Order: sequence, then structure tokens, then C-alpha cells
Amino acid sequence: MVLTIRGAQVRDAHAWAHYLTETIALFADQIDVVFASHHRPTWGRERAVEYLAMQRAMYLYLHDQTLRLITRVPPARRSPSALAHDQARGLGEGGVVGEDLVLRLGG
Repeated sequence: MVLTIRGAQVRDAHAWAHYLTETIALFADQIDVVFASHHRPTWGRERAVEYLAMQRAMYLYLHDQTLRLITRVPPARRSPSALAHDQARGLGEGGVVGEDLVLRLGG
């Protein structure tokens, strides 16, 4: 999951990577330009597909590193509200990494 500093809606980085894979598979031979938010256009089929592949790799890396760090956080560092959420779901203090699990560190 991606939580932005500015408070935008939570985003699922793993799902975004999947959609980028699907986009490449469906449209790679038809792409002439990619327009992205906060980025100038990427022109040319080869460069556009490379851009989408790099974005996909970035989202997968973000997802994988987030899960790696979540599994290293000891229960004592987790906030009481996160622990209560886990216990209410019957997961105990350690919790389970899942798509709907939100971990809040330090408060």
C-alpha cells in the first residue's frame, strides 16, 4: 500500500504493477506516447514501453520493500490502534501481512 504525505487515498502498489503489466501486454505494439501525471510525455513505442516497465518495477519494489519492513517491525513498535485492529480480527500481536492490513508506526 502507498500512503502519500499529502493525504491522498491509499493506493495498492502491487495492483498498480499488475495493471501496468496488463497495459504493456495489451497495448505495447500500439503505443506511440505515454502521458503521466507530473511527468512530461514519453514519445516513441520503445521508450514508452520502457517507461511503463520501469514504473512497474518501481511499484513492485515499493510493494516488496514495504512488506519486508512490515515483517521486521516488532509488536512493541506498533501503535495500540493497530494492535487492537489485529486482535479484533483474531490475528494476535504479530498480525498477518495482507492486502487490508494497515500498519501505523509510532502513533
